[in-house]
Amino acid sequence: MTTGKFSRASFIALAILSIFSSLVADAQLPASMTFINSSALQGANRMNDEFVNVGAFKVKGNSYVLKGANKSDIYTNLGFAADMPLVYDANTQTVSVLQEDHSKVVDIKLDQLDSFSVKLTNDDIAVVSAPAFFVNASRYEPSKKYYLQRLTNGSKFNLYKLYKTELRPAALDLAQTSLREFEITPEYYYMDMSTRKEFVRIRKEGTLKKDFKDNAAALQALSVDAKTELKYVRFFDALNK
Repeated sequence: MTTGKFSRASFIALAILSIFSSLVADAQLPASMTFINSSALQGANRMNDEFVNVGAFKVKGNSYVLKGANKSDIYTNLGFAADMPLVYDANTQTVSVLQEDHSKVVDIKLDQLDSFSVKLTNDDIAVVSAPAFFVNASRYEPSKKYYLQRLTNGSKFNLYKLYKTELRPAALDLAQTSLREFEITPEYYYMDMSTRKEFVRIRKEGTLKKDFKDNAAALQALSVDAKTELKYVRFFDALNK
C-alpha cells in the first residue's frame, strides 16, 4: 500500500487506467474498451433496481450496505483517497466509487483495495455500526474473498463482522413463486494478533467460552444481558486489557 493521496477525479481516472492496463496484455484494444464502457463504469441506478436476478431467482430489493451517501477514506494499491462516496454490495462483496454526478460507479477490484473507513454522518446508514473500518480479508487469508468490519482494534485480539446476504421467500409473495428478497445477516470472526494468520468464526458464545475458558473477566462479559454484537465487543475489550 502506498501513501500517495488522490482527489476523487484522479482516483477514478487511475482506477480505470489500472483496469485497462491489466486487460490490455490479454485482450485486443476493442475488447478492452468494451470492458471499460460496460463493466468498469456502470450505471449508478443499479442501486435502485426494484428487482435483480440471482441465479434462478428473481430477487426483490437490493443488498447494498452503502450507497455513496457517506464519505469514506480508502487505501488502495494506487494510494490513499479521502472523502470518497463508496458503494458496498454485501451480496457480491463489491466496493465501488460513485461519481460526482451520481450517474456512474467505478468498481474497485478486490485485489486493489486494502481497507476503507466510513464516516457515519447520515441517518440513513442504519445497518453499519461504529467504528466503520473495513479490511480486505483476502490480504490475510487469500481464500476469503470478502470485506470484514473491524469492531475492536486490540493489541492481542481483533473482532470482525461480515455482512452476509441470504435469500428468503419474499414476504408479499403469496403465490409462492420463485420471488425472493435479500436478508443481510452478520457473521463474527476474531483474529489472534500475535500470529495474524487466521480469521476464526464465532458460531456461538460456546466458541468463545471454549477458546478462552481461563479468562474469567472476559467470560463475565458474555453473561451480561445485551445484544450479541455488544457482548462480543465487551468480551474482546476484556481480553485486550
